[in-house]
Amino acid sequence: MTRVLITDLDNTLYDWAGYFIPSFRAMLDELRSLSGVPEAELIASFKRVHQAHGTSEYAFAIEELDVLDGPPGDRLQKYHSALDAFREVKRATLAPYPGVLETLEKMRASGWTVFAHTDSMLPYASARVIDLGIAPLLDGIVATRDHGVPESIRREHEIRYRETAQL
Repeated sequence: MTRVLITDLDNTLYDWAGYFIPSFRAMLDELRSLSGVPEAELIASFKRVHQAHGTSEYAFAIEELDVLDGPPGDRLQKYHSALDAFREVKRATLAPYPGVLETLEKMRASGWTVFAHTDSMLPYASARVIDLGIAPLLDGIVATRDHGVPESIRREHEIRYRETAQL
């Protein structure tokens, strides 16, 4: 008999808001400092980009912010320190809830097949699963359809997840 557990990922195995809000805030503060664009204008521009892509986790948002100067292709390089600020806070705040690793390890050791469900898109969810250290404890992720992430980046995340899950 196969035993399957499908668990929610975000705010069940870890605190999504507890990592994302401070990380986004750090990026926003750095963008404001670098660009001189008022915070309210940056937030409104992010909102337009997030609505267009159907997610607040759109990794390429800085390229599409209509309040920043310069050609979109140059913005990631120009404002790279804002992405670094996001990643630094993410590393400091993203962690599984207490007992999650131990519980998933016991489930797997008992023969359970374990899937995580998320409303996030696969590239972001798979990267978080790796960063959380739970990829080897999951058999897969059930995620929403992807937005227009370039194919090479999507493939890189999927390969990273598969390789980490096999460890």
